[in-house]
Amino acid sequence: MLDAAKTWGIESEAIPIHPSAWQIGAYVLKRGEGEALERNATAMLLLRREGIPAAEPVAALSGKYVVCDQGQAYLLTKRLIGE
Repeated sequence: MLDAAKTWGIESEAIPIHPSAWQIGAYVLKRGEGEALERNATAMLLLRREGIPAAEPVAALSGKYVVCDQGQAYLLTKRLIGE
């Protein structure tokens, strides 16, 4: 799995919540196919821009939303807090 501290500057333990997702503090890290994660990040940003509640993608220190490492693609989002 990708090192969240080096990639996003987040220093928290990764807790598996799905075979391809981890909770890292107040964030969720998802692993998937790069193009699909890019589409997801774009859709989330558009929904948020329109005032529709959606997870917020977090850019890596490189400035990219989707980061590839060893043939895997990752997207970090702020965790949605339920009421």
